[in-house]
Amino acid sequence: MNLKPRPKTADIARLAGVSKAAVSFVLNGGTAAKKVSPKKQEEIRKIARDLGYIPNQIARSLRGQRARMVGLLFADLTANWAHRVMQGMEDVFREKRFGTIISLDYWDAKRQYEELVSLDSQLVNGIIVIAPWQQNMPLLLKLASHGTRISFFGDAATEVPFNCVMWNEAQAIRLAVRHLLDIGRKRICLVTASQPPGLGLRLHQDRIDAFHEVLTQSGIPANDQFTAEIRVGGDAHKSDFAPPWDNPHGYDALLAANDLIGLQLLECLAESEIKIPQQVAVMGICNHPISGNPLIGLSTVDQPLRYMARIAARQMVNLIENAEAESANIVIPAERLCVRSSTVPGALLPWKEFIPRV
Repeated sequence: MNLKPRPKTADIARLAGVSKAAVSFVLNGGTAAKKVSPKKQEEIRKIARDLGYIPNQIARSLRGQRARMVGLLFADLTANWAHRVMQGMEDVFREKRFGTIISLDYWDAKRQYEELVSLDSQLVNGIIVIAPWQQNMPLLLKLASHGTRISFFGDAATEVPFNCVMWNEAQAIRLAVRHLLDIGRKRICLVTASQPPGLGLRLHQDRIDAFHEVLTQSGIPANDQFTAEIRVGGDAHKSDFAPPWDNPHGYDALLAANDLIGLQLLECLAESEIKIPQQVAVMGICNHPISGNPLIGLSTVDQPLRYMARIAARQMVNLIENAEAESANIVIPAERLCVRSSTVPGALLPWKEFIPRV
């Protein structure tokens, strides 16, 4: 079989009647493309498509250039959360002609360090980190000093000069608690997942603080404000979480820090033949797709995850393409409460819009 040589920028430049530099400006998609007229840009892109031109990222890296790539470092890919984040980010990165490299650290600080080094060695322009470990902050600062843009998504583990896009989970907790109070629940327990030592996610404590704040404002004394933890990655079985099966305090509602914990609680309550919500109401936070299944009906607060991801991707592109761009913390409000049968019998209601009382 006779193989045709790969088309090069020189071929496109010759057919378009422009310089190789002009072709590079247009196909790289950066601000330098403005040096070429819109009509000529369209012609260059058409010629590139017709020729089947594919940029040689390896050659570009060997020339010491960053390769218009962004690294996405997730803890894991479970539970559909990461999938929705990637969908939102890809909406932007594809439009802006950036590629992505996905890495996983599996909630392990040492592996996260290794993955960060690996991503930087591939000359990515930037790295978006989910669940950054405290002990890896010096490495992140070092990478940033070398020109790699760093951004956090979902939580800012500490006060560092990095971009961060997060959801206002404290606001979400307030909405959820007020809903439970509005339906007459007074003995509410917040169920969170235990954190591995050293992870230090700030929002973990923000949730707890918001929970106690709302109950205090509602006149519930401190000794009647209950919290409990289950193991990260574990199941909410009786051995891990005694209430409400032993139920010494007579809880009438469980507020899970996320929907996955809420789904585990629903399962365990059903196994114990506790009526939901007549005896114990259950509510989650984040609105996982399965929560809306009529057979499950978990009340929750909607997290606009794909929207958040698009904002994070746009911020990363801006940081990469504009040398003067500064990092910022962007907090997305929690405004949508979804009421379902786990808190109101027979309910499967559309979005209820709230003006948060915060």
